[in-house]
Amino acid sequence: MIALIKFLLRFAGTVLFAMALVAMVSDGTKSIARSEVVVTSVRQIWEGVSVQGPETVKESVTTSVDPEVWDVAVEPVLSWPLWLVALLAGSATLWLGSRRRARQPRYF
Repeated sequence: MIALIKFLLRFAGTVLFAMALVAMVSDGTKSIARSEVVVTSVRQIWEGVSVQGPETVKESVTTSVDPEVWDVAVEPVLSWPLWLVALLAGSATLWLGSRRRARQPRYF
């Protein structure tokens, strides 16, 4: 069972890395075309997929947890570039799903 979970984490990490690469290429292409730096934030993508998404989650977090959690933890992440968030999430899931190597004895 653990092997399956680690496989799924490695797969998700690979997909997130691919998404980060696509987001970087997309932002780079837009930047070249407009002759200015273009960065697509997580909020822009989320609102493009679901208009009600950020507001629904904000309402849920502020009522069930604490309004400060949204302002301090979630809101800044929504303004980060999509490629950065995908890269960090992909790194974390790949690290969690990595195969642990047996420790080799060290002889001095």
